[in-house]
Amino acid sequence: MRKIISLVLVSLCFFITSCGKKSNFVGRWINNDNENAFFATVRTLKLEANGTGELNVKTNSKAEEIIGKWSVSNDVLILDYGNGQTIYWRIVRLTDEKLVVRNSEGKERIYDRVQ
Repeated sequence: MRKIISLVLVSLCFFITSCGKKSNFVGRWINNDNENAFFATVRTLKLEANGTGELNVKTNSKAEEIIGKWSVSNDVLILDYGNGQTIYWRIVRLTDEKLVVRNSEGKERIYDRVQ
């Protein structure tokens, strides 16, 4: 039992430290949310190495663009923008091709890396 607990703790520590590297997040990520056939949403997250971050949310009727500074703290991806406003995403999983985050409402979104 101790070996299993130790293995889980080591895996968790590896996950947290590997997610914490900013270079792992740099790039362009896209999420297509087509839960409703009449109301499609496309989210594009662009994270640059210099710390500039951009989130574009496009729906059938409108488009919203948020530009600010981004950072990573343990398992939280942070985008600061505007007049002190901040978006927090909990990092669920990060691979070379996918970024899975959970927003403050508990909704998970899967972003695919754009090459």
